[in-house]
Amino acid sequence: MTTMTSLDLDAFVRETDLLGGPGSGPCDAYWQGLTYAPGVEVDETLDPFSDAYVAQQMAVYQEISGRAFDQEVNEHSVIDITPHIAATNPYNHPSPGGLALHLQRLSRALSFASPPRGGTLLDMGCGWGLSSELAAYCGLSVTAVDINPDFVRLVEARAERLGLDISAQKGEFDTFFTTKRFDAILFYECLHHALRPWTVLDRMARMLSFDGKIVMAGEPINEICGSIGGFDWTPFRYIVFVNSVGSKAAGPQSFCKALSSVPVLRANCRTHRKSALPLSEASRTSTL
Repeated sequence: MTTMTSLDLDAFVRETDLLGGPGSGPCDAYWQGLTYAPGVEVDETLDPFSDAYVAQQMAVYQEISGRAFDQEVNEHSVIDITPHIAATNPYNHPSPGGLALHLQRLSRALSFASPPRGGTLLDMGCGWGLSSELAAYCGLSVTAVDINPDFVRLVEARAERLGLDISAQKGEFDTFFTTKRFDAILFYECLHHALRPWTVLDRMARMLSFDGKIVMAGEPINEICGSIGGFDWTPFRYIVFVNSVGSKAAGPQSFCKALSSVPVLRANCRTHRKSALPLSEASRTSTL
C-alpha cells in the first residue's frame, strides 16, 4: 500500500500518462494499492447534506486540482463546433462501438422512463447533444441545457440542420429553473458535476408534470466511489432511473428525502432485468 499526498500528484499524473492512462493494463497495475491522504482535515462523520460537508469537499477539491471551484470557468472547454455540426452524429465519433454504447444507455433510459408521445423532455447538461437528438428522434419536444455556450450553439445548429424539435439554452445545475413542466428530466453522465446534487434534484422535481420522471444514467459509479451527494448509488451502476413523482404536490418537499418512499426502477444494460423497489430496499440489494 502506497500513500500519496498533494506533493506527489504531479508525478502521479505524469506516470499515469506514460503508462497509457486509465484502462491500460500497466496503468491499472500502477494504481493498485495507491491511496491519497488529504492535507486538509476530513471529518467523515459530517452530514453529507450539510454546508460543513460541502465546504470540506471543496477544500479537498482545491488541494487536488490546485484551482478554485468555478463552474463557469472549469466547465467551459473551447470547441470548434464546425465539423460536429456537419457530422453524422454530434460527437463526430470515430468508434461505432463507442457511439453504440451511448445510444444503448440512452435508449434504455428513455424506454424505462416511457414518456408520452409528443411529451416534453428537459436534457440537463446536454453536452454534445446526442441525448437531445435521440429524444427528439423518438418524438419528444426537447429543452437542452448546458453551461458551455459552445455546446449550446452546437445543439442549436444541428437541430436546425436536422429539423429536430430541440430548443437549447445556456444554464447551470445550481440555478436553472423554468415554469415549464416536463414529462421527463434527463441527466446523462453529468449529475456528478453538481456541487449540491440534492438541491438540484429538489428543484428539478418542481418542474415535473403530473407523473413526470427524473432519469439518471451513465453516472461514474464503482465500488470505490459508491456514494455521491449522500446517496448509495452502487446498486444502480449501469442505468439509473430514479423517481416516479405521482403528484405535483411532491415538488415543494425535499425531493431527495422523499426518494425513500417512492418507486425506484432499476435497469441493467447487460441482463435486461428491471424491478421496482423502495429506495431503502434497493440500496441494500447487491449490485445488478
